[in-house]
Amino acid sequence: MQIIFLNILLVGAGIVLWLLIRALPRMEKEVLRQKGWFELWLTSELPGKIDTFASALWLRSLRRFKVLVLRIDNSINDRLQRMKLESGDGIKGDKIDLKKVVEDRAAEAEGAANEED
Repeated sequence: MQIIFLNILLVGAGIVLWLLIRALPRMEKEVLRQKGWFELWLTSELPGKIDTFASALWLRSLRRFKVLVLRIDNSINDRLQRMKLESGDGIKGDKIDLKKVVEDRAAEAEGAANEED
């Protein structure tokens, strides 16, 4: 991901440098020449329109992603609430005493072992 951002940064820096070099006054006699398609495109209103469209698209995408994250969060919370209610840890339910369960199972195992003898 960093490589993509680094490439974008370097390409942008190269374009800015190229524009600065083009804008420097020349010492030699200037020859009238036609602007290239890239210069015409940069001086038109099109880059501003593209930027506005890209910003709007980015904001819409971020809003949709936020809604998706909130939906996932709500579904996880609903599942956790159902699991709490099913296990008896709900609002009125008692908590499971694991020490008591282990002791009861150990007592049952001893009782079964004594019956076999």
